[in-house]
Amino acid sequence: MREIVRLVTEDGKAMYVTKKKRDPNAKRLELRKYSPYHRKHMIFREKR
Repeated sequence: MREIVRLVTEDGKAMYVTKKKRDPNAKRLELRKYSPYHRKHMIFREKR
């Protein structure tokens, strides 16, 4: 089963929503994506 997760930038001004596989030992998801707010690529981290 897949779980819906929110990815936010470090300053919390931009957000992406995606899905990931449920795994109790999984680390937090971290992706480099384009932020329309900042108009550049930034690191988005999973927020629980």
